[in-house]
Amino acid sequence: MNEVPTGDPAKCRFSKPIFPLRNSNMTSKAPNPPKHLSASSKRLWASILEDWNLDDSASQNVLQATLESRDRAEKCRKLINRDGELVTDRFGQAKANPLLAAERDSRAQFLAGLRQLGLEVPSHG
Repeated sequence: MNEVPTGDPAKCRFSKPIFPLRNSNMTSKAPNPPKHLSASSKRLWASILEDWNLDDSASQNVLQATLESRDRAEKCRKLINRDGELVTDRFGQAKANPLLAAERDSRAQFLAGLRQLGLEVPSHG
């Protein structure tokens, strides 16, 4: 199963790109990351665009949506950590925190976006 990279995202490297590596002959400057992304997703944006040739707007839109999904998953995780994996419903019954599904779906969207761009998180092991 693919896992979301941990640690500093700017240090994460991906394998099997479908886009060529950016080289010193390429003069186009990578666009700045969208302002609404988290600081770690902005670093990941810069790292990916520095290393890979994603110069077309379609690829950059996919990258933006991918990183938005990553941020959403992280926000869900923080709230789940705060509130717990079980919550009490209006009848006083314990049930799974609804954010668990949102986190799962956001992580799946993040990984799907990486695959769509041809970037795969290297497996550890």
